[in-house]
Amino acid sequence: MKNFGKRAMGEREMFEMSFQRPSNFFQLTGEEQWDIDESLGILDWGGDDLSKEDIERFENHYKSKSAKIQIYSIIARYERIRRRKKEFTR
Repeated sequence: MKNFGKRAMGEREMFEMSFQRPSNFFQLTGEEQWDIDESLGILDWGGDDLSKEDIERFENHYKSKSAKIQIYSIIARYERIRRRKKEFTR
């Protein structure tokens, strides 16, 4: 892991940092996910040594988003793609 002079985080610290991801993280593109994890410094996080409670907390974080917000997220992503396609066809 490249830490550019910063102290490398341990698994537990990376687990805690993962909660700074948006709750729709797994609906984002791979590139968006990578950018978020890079900014949080958790690209190397493997999710190792998690307790049953940790896994439950992790799963609940990503389930907490309402269906309405998920729909708006999908619509927004579709609109971005549509705008990009429009730019390339000009």
